[in-house]
This record gives sequence, C-alpha cells and structure tokens, in this order.
Amino acid sequence: MAPWVVGRDTYVLPPDTDYQHGTHVASLVAGAHGLNGGHADLPPVGCFVYDVCGLESTPNGGYVTDLITRLEEALKKQPNVRVWNLSLGSPACCDDQTFSDFGQALDRLSDLHNVLFVVAAGNYMVEPRRTWPPVDTLRDRVSSPGDSIRALTVGSVCHVAAPDALNYAGEPAAYSRRGPGPVFTPKPDIVHTGGGVHAPWTPGASSVAVLTAQNLVGRSFGTSFASPIAASMAAHAWQSVAGNTGLEAKPALIKALMIHAAQLSSPGYTPGERRYYGAGLPRDVLAGLYDRPDSFTLLFECRLVPSMRWRKSPYPIPAGLMRDGKLSGEVILTAVYAPPVDTNAGAEYVRANVEIGFGTLSGDSITSKVPMKGEDYTDGYEEAQVEHGGKWAPVKIQRKRFPQGTAGDTWALQARMFLRALEPNMTEGLTVYIICTLRALNGDPEIHAQGMRALAATNWVRQDLPVRVPIQGLA
Repeated sequence: MAPWVVGRDTYVLPPDTDYQHGTHVASLVAGAHGLNGGHADLPPVGCFVYDVCGLESTPNGGYVTDLITRLEEALKKQPNVRVWNLSLGSPACCDDQTFSDFGQALDRLSDLHNVLFVVAAGNYMVEPRRTWPPVDTLRDRVSSPGDSIRALTVGSVCHVAAPDALNYAGEPAAYSRRGPGPVFTPKPDIVHTGGGVHAPWTPGASSVAVLTAQNLVGRSFGTSFASPIAASMAAHAWQSVAGNTGLEAKPALIKALMIHAAQLSSPGYTPGERRYYGAGLPRDVLAGLYDRPDSFTLLFECRLVPSMRWRKSPYPIPAGLMRDGKLSGEVILTAVYAPPVDTNAGAEYVRANVEIGFGTLSGDSITSKVPMKGEDYTDGYEEAQVEHGGKWAPVKIQRKRFPQGTAGDTWALQARMFLRALEPNMTEGLTVYIICTLRALNGDPEIHAQGMRALAATNWVRQDLPVRVPIQGLA
C-alpha cells in the first residue's frame, strides 16, 4: 500500500488501533479490480489514499462526538481531498422520524468544505440471517451515518457465487442494510461489491479479495468494502468534472453522476427492490459522463426558486426514437440537490422539495410521462407521496420504457421547487442537477449522433463534459 498512501492523520494510538480493517478498505480504493481478478463489476481505476485513523478499535468503538471532532480537524488539514470514505456505522438501524446527529454533522461538513462523503449502509449481523427474497420483519434498515442526506450511501451486492454462500451473484448481501432512511428517505443510494458471506457466517470464495495488514491477499465481506470502491469511482468522476471550466464540481453533482451511472447499468427495480439496491450498481466510472451509441444524455444545472417553473423545451429527441409521431424508447431521469435543512425540525429536517417531469407540451401545459401523473404516488395524499413517491427526498430517480411508443410532438423537461410552510425564501435559489438519458430499446447505434444533431438545432448554451479521463496502462 505504501506507494498509494499520500499522507496520514492519526488521532488514535495503540492499543486502540487495528490496522486490518483500514488496510482492507484502502486496498480496495487503490486496486479493487486487480485484487479481484479483473472482475467486470469492479472499476479498473484506482485512487491515492489519505489515511485518517480516527476511530478506536475497542469492542464498543469510539464516541461519535470524538469522531466528528477528528473528522472536522482532518477536513481542515486537507482541503484538497474532496471525496471521503467512511466505512463505519452504528450497530442499530436508523430512526423512523429523525435523522441522526452523526448524519446531520456530515451534512453540515459537506456544505462547509464542499466534500462528498461516501458512507457504508451498515451491516446487519444478528440472527435470523436475511435471505433473498427477503422478509420485512427484520430490523435491518440503514444505520447512522448512512442516513445523511448529503452523503452517497452504499449497500452491498455479491459478485460471484460459491458453494455454501448465502447469496447468489447479483443479490443484495445477507448483511447489507436496506432502506428507507428516516421519513422514508430512499437509501441506500447505490450498491457495490462488498463480498459474499458463507454459512454459518464466515468469509470464503465468494467474499471480496483484499490486502491484509500482513501484506497478504485475504477475503472478507461487509458494506465497509462496497463503500471504498464507490468512493474511488466518485473521486475519478470529481476529477473529470473539475477539469471542465464550464461546470464547478459539487458534491450533489458527483452524487448525481454516480446514481445515474448506476441506473444506466442496472435494470429497473420495483419499489421494494430499490430498498436494497438503491439505483443499482455503477460499473463504469464515466458512464454518467459519456454516452453509448444507443443513448443520448444531457446534464442540466438549473437554479430553482419557489413559485417559478424551470423548463427546457422543445426537448431534442433523436430521430430514431420517434416513430409515427410516438416516442419509442426508454427515458431515465436522475435529479439531485442539496436542500436547506433545519436541525430543530425533526421529521421536517429537509425544508425543500423538487418535482421533475418529462413529458409532452400542449400550449403552456405539460403532461408528464416520466413519471406518469398519478403513478408512483406523484399526487394525492401527502402521507402517500412521502412514503411511496419520495417527496422531500433530495434524490429523485425515474425511468420508463415505451416499447409501443407514446404520442407527442413537442417534448419538455420540467422542474419545480417547493418550500415547507414558514421556510424563508431562498434569494439565490436552489441548485439542482438533472440528468436525462434517452435510450433505444433495440440498440440502435445512431441515437447519440442523432441526439447531438437535434441538440445543435436548438439555441441552448451547452458544453461537452468532461475534459479529463483516466487512462489505463497495458503491460
């Protein structure tokens, strides 16, 4: 690990130190792909590591207040580090109605230092062991600080199958904690490879390969090991965006790119499956930045204020997706923003909500097709919208396939922002990142080129993204 560790900040000394877990985590930041035989689910790019020893290895761990203080100091010392991995968590699940003090502290620090925290969803270790398909009676919801609304919370899936493993490849690991977070906030945001667990509860052939503190390759499992892989990908996405002078790298933007990349490389999940998979597993660090030939993606940075509508129309549609006046294809939407928060408001901690819709225009009125009006609890009772429709959640993901086509001549993408009662007006507005992908269902390789031609016919101010990409060396 020595060539990959660029510095250290130590707050805990022997005998309260344990180098094993930290070495496992750091090795996956630097070289998860190589350690695991070049598995396709693992990104073939690594990152340097800044090592902060801030948590005691005693059976009961350390105090959250101490950990927050140490993290604040480390952030001040390293203002150039933008992505921070936290492979830790409480042994208990989150609260139904209130966000944890630790999660709220991460939200505050993210805003103050312009950093993205990538946080493990937590491990559910008690019996009975969770199986797949799961039952909903277990107390296996995400733990603190995975309930942070600014953080990218990462659950774990299994990448290979093996005899006596508790899960098949592609299934959420038996230990990976699920959503929702407090007030039905969708969590985890994404999943990644955390290793499989074997009966009765041991590592084995399906577990993830890591470097040990003895400088050997071993195997282990946990959301602690899914999180650093995602953090490495997020760091590359941040660097790619930071090289582009037309768009400032922000935590919400990088989070949007990671979640959208997960959507692009994963199937559409049912609402129940999303509580375990989130948006899915991002396989390509740049999937949210570069299109496949059969896809056309646009990213929007918009500033919303209450009572005003943001709209882009007529939306450029690739010609190959329009047949007999109908849009035939798949629409995938991701919206992420950092809403104002109030630590004294309990369940109403999040103070702003954003609605997005992609649909057809008739005069000045839009008929949303993604999501469909009335679908996924987009309207109706507030309680249903919160529980099933993601109202007040700072991440919105939507996708819809139209194999038979859906009629419409003029298409539009729209967003509106609402504040809670008595919340002061936001004079500078709320920045929202919206990513929209239009994808062919038949693999048509002309879609991207057609979309670019349609975009060129508009008068929109635009810029290609990004200008920096990682390069792999071949021996």
